[in-house]
Amino acid sequence: MAGTLPKSAPHYSNAVMPLEKLMAPAIGNGSLSIAPDPDSVIRRAPLIAIQNDRVLPSLSLDAMRVALGSDSVIVNTTDGSREGGEPGDVVSIRIADIEVPTNEAGEIWMHYTEPAPERIIPAWKLLPGESSDEELQELFEGQIVFVGTSAIGLRDLRSTPLNDRELGVMIHAQATEQMILKKFLYRPDWAVGLERALILVLGIGLILALPSLGAAWGAMLGGTILAAMFGGSWFGFSEYQYLLNPTWPAIALIVAYLLVTIAVFYREERQRAHIHGAFDRYLAPELVSRIADDPGQLELGGEEREMTVLFCDIRSFTSLSEKLLPNEIIRFLIAFLTPMTNILIDRKATIDKYIGDAILAFWNAPLDDPDQYANAARSALAMSKRLAELNVEMPQQTDEPWPGQVSIGIGINSGPCCVGNMGSEQRLSYSLIGDTVNLASRIEGMTKFFGVEIAIGSSLNSELPGFATLELDRVRVVGRQMAETLYVLLGDEELAEDSDFQKFAKPIPRCWKPIGPDSGALR
Repeated sequence: MAGTLPKSAPHYSNAVMPLEKLMAPAIGNGSLSIAPDPDSVIRRAPLIAIQNDRVLPSLSLDAMRVALGSDSVIVNTTDGSREGGEPGDVVSIRIADIEVPTNEAGEIWMHYTEPAPERIIPAWKLLPGESSDEELQELFEGQIVFVGTSAIGLRDLRSTPLNDRELGVMIHAQATEQMILKKFLYRPDWAVGLERALILVLGIGLILALPSLGAAWGAMLGGTILAAMFGGSWFGFSEYQYLLNPTWPAIALIVAYLLVTIAVFYREERQRAHIHGAFDRYLAPELVSRIADDPGQLELGGEEREMTVLFCDIRSFTSLSEKLLPNEIIRFLIAFLTPMTNILIDRKATIDKYIGDAILAFWNAPLDDPDQYANAARSALAMSKRLAELNVEMPQQTDEPWPGQVSIGIGINSGPCCVGNMGSEQRLSYSLIGDTVNLASRIEGMTKFFGVEIAIGSSLNSELPGFATLELDRVRVVGRQMAETLYVLLGDEELAEDSDFQKFAKPIPRCWKPIGPDSGALR
């Protein structure tokens, strides 16, 4: 053999030699050892081995050399400059005019053919008297013959991609057959670069695309890419005998998909937890679930909406609190605010804040509420009714303090507001601002002046045509230049249709008369 000593070929320090009677007349001597892959499947067959710094041919390679009548085998190695790889890696092996491409260890990639039972001659046919000379000549003349065993106890049965129990000698025979047919499998120099590029490009591409595509569409895209890679690998194998390994790019794609999916899931769960933490205390549970399921419904940071705002305040709270100790005041407020809050939340209200004994709530944010006006009116009426019940129930029990007869004032207004997360960089609160909010607060303050429990603004009154309302007065509240017509809310549609209420609400006709005989003015 000629060439630089291959450094990646299998190295052995000892060998089991043939019997002297077999070795003496032999004109060749080959290595039989074939190491399987980690899964015990033989996909490559070594053509050379190193024993004590001596290059030995394999059985298949030396059988081919003897058959061709060649005196030498040339092992071509690389210096690392042109063919690629490390210096000393095997590139190919030449026998006569046949050049066999190999990997860096001098191994040939096995391209197994379908089993051909007629090529295997059982040993009994060679026994005296079993076959004539003519039959033996027909079987063996002009053939390269390999002798091997098939008994299980001799441990020469190997696994291949096509056969779980292949004869060990058959692997050497098929390696020689490939050299005769010159049909080799190739592992191109650019294969590793292509596979690494696919790992990077497809992995990074899927990582970037998956968050916007979603898990389902991402899985479809990933499946399409996997099918394309394995299909391309099979096409290269069947048409050009290329060995392209799509396994690592496929694993990278799957890992990228799993990592991004887990990260997106974790992010969404954190978002859901954030939404629950932000809204659980002042939104109905079903509304919080709707926002958590579709955060796109939530515009954080401030947006303008048509909203309905409610202020509720306990009248004369200072004088009431004088009757209670500090801890009793807190217990009283809890006993009052809890049922009021339940009523508001049941009617899809968002609780903005508690200001001492007062409640600020609003409708139509963060989710759209097409029934916001009716929900606000019914909430106020239900709160008034519930307070009347509490004024009867609470004095009869001793568990919670109740300072006698409690009365409230409720002011409601509707109009444009700015709502969103407001506050400072240190602390945010989902709240709303605007003239509509200020007017609702002023209307609540006017309820005591007019002696009514629920007062509403003109814009809200126009949205409640079926409710029992009456005009109170037209006033100019503190802080506003424009006057506002106030209405008292007395009941829902049932009261509005009551005949007694309709008579009571019927406008009183005005009498007009001249102020003076010639003025033309009327009063």
